[in-house]
Amino acid sequence: MLLDHVAACPACAIAWRLARDFGAAENPAATRQADRLVRRGWVVPAAAAAAALLVLVLSVQFLGHRPPVTPAFRAPEDTPIRSLIPEQTVLSRSAFLLRWSSAGSEETRYTVRVLDEDLKLLDTARSLEHAEYLAPEPTLARLAPGAVVLWQVDAIYPDGRRLTSATFLIRVE
Repeated sequence: MLLDHVAACPACAIAWRLARDFGAAENPAATRQADRLVRRGWVVPAAAAAAALLVLVLSVQFLGHRPPVTPAFRAPEDTPIRSLIPEQTVLSRSAFLLRWSSAGSEETRYTVRVLDEDLKLLDTARSLEHAEYLAPEPTLARLAPGAVVLWQVDAIYPDGRRLTSATFLIRVE
């Protein structure tokens, strides 16, 4: 324990060397053994650092050689809910009719969310029986001409499944 401290503390190492020099004439074998122990004080931390470095290098090597994962994005063609209005179409405020196709049955109900381009909710309609929704004119009153309107449909199937469409974009006249 004393030798560990001497190996780590520069001031004590100097004092150790001075004491060793004074006592070297009396017992040279003890001085040589003490020198070996002090010099070995750096071996354990160096070995631990080398082991940690080896683990780090092997980890980077292992992680670096994993095959790349290609992200899978849901394309609008992949969902059974499709807008029947071409993207970026301009609709008048008085006839803002949103229509979509769906693979649902007659019992399927729909929820439509209408948002502005800042993602502020303008309107929500729930329990729609048909695949269309006429947004009320006052809902769109605060939008500037040419403003982007985002809309999305949830289909709620009779068995309880819920499917959300992609987000569709249109413009207000």
